[in-house]
Amino acid sequence: MKRSSLGFHTFTIFVRLTSKEARRIYRAFEVLRKSNVVTIIPYGKRTVLKFNGDNSTVYKGFNIEYIERTGVSWTLRFSNQSPDHKTFTLEATINPKILSGILDYITAANEDDMQNIPNLLNQEIRRISTEIPSLGWFKFKRIDYCVNFDLEELGIPCTSQQMMSLIKRSNIPYHYKEWTEYDPIGHRHKSDNISFRLESKSVTAHFYDKYEQLKRQYPDNPSLEYAKNILRFEVQCYYNKVYGMTRAYEKNLNELTKFDFRDLFSKESCEAIIKQYFDRIIMRGNYYPLKHATRKIIGAKFRNPMTERLIGVLNLVNPKGGGGSIAKAKSLLTGTELEDFKRGLLQLQDVAKINPVVIPGNWGINFIPNLFDAYRDLHGIERFQNTSYNPFDDE
Repeated sequence: MKRSSLGFHTFTIFVRLTSKEARRIYRAFEVLRKSNVVTIIPYGKRTVLKFNGDNSTVYKGFNIEYIERTGVSWTLRFSNQSPDHKTFTLEATINPKILSGILDYITAANEDDMQNIPNLLNQEIRRISTEIPSLGWFKFKRIDYCVNFDLEELGIPCTSQQMMSLIKRSNIPYHYKEWTEYDPIGHRHKSDNISFRLESKSVTAHFYDKYEQLKRQYPDNPSLEYAKNILRFEVQCYYNKVYGMTRAYEKNLNELTKFDFRDLFSKESCEAIIKQYFDRIIMRGNYYPLKHATRKIIGAKFRNPMTERLIGVLNLVNPKGGGGSIAKAKSLLTGTELEDFKRGLLQLQDVAKINPVVIPGNWGINFIPNLFDAYRDLHGIERFQNTSYNPFDDE
């Protein structure tokens, strides 16, 4: 089996409950807790002030985890939007491979892994409580699409750390912000050195070193050694995005065809979503040192205005002294200069086949293929969905 794989990792579904249903379901989980089947972890602790009696502690909800790995976890949420309006929801986060009995935390799941998931989930629902609605009542809250790039398998001539340093100099689309956290030592916010995480209201795009992530968060994971040399690009689609995708599917169906939620996990859907965001952020084209990229452009004998434009883009993204990125270069420009820069970025990728980020000269590496091109060659794929996507359409 090839370790470089494309598909999805987990998905989350939810259903709204009445207050009676929520309390009965909680009691059912308590029975499982006393039988050492699950653990119940409250979150969102707060104190409610009472005028006639002692104050009490309430929680926003509870996370329910199985003691044995099952591929399913639950969250029971209580939301007090106002004194007269309370909402209750039950969420289930599913890893299809683990739920099916395949202890593999690395390989991306695909549409074949979804075939028996509805039956397995309904069996688990019936085992917990008759108060939990059947799967047909649940809606999608989140789907995590992903692609694994095994650098060794793909013949990438650099380390995972070097590849991540190139990726972290990529583009940050409009409406997205890079995730950072406060560093008490440096007294400033900074990003994680093993990942490049961009967040918006409807999507989070996350490129990270899978081995380092597991070693940090799940050091006893049985797939830890298997994760070496693997970089994962994950596109986490939240409710608004998934809802829009579902509506788009339904709009294209005729009266004789019914929407099947498994369409969201088809090979075509996974490819289209992942490649779209990869092209927006990491971008197309192979990596070269600045001198090699410049020579390649000159050697292609484009018309002089295009040659100057492409070389100008490279110099803006990769200034002398280092520290440059596509996002930084873009932030320094406005008006016609910005539009000309965007045009040059697209031409650099699609016409010259060069990624705007260059390889540092001291690496001693003259060529690194685009990760998706290497993936395509490994799997014998002629083309992917959305290869003509313009990353600046929404800006």
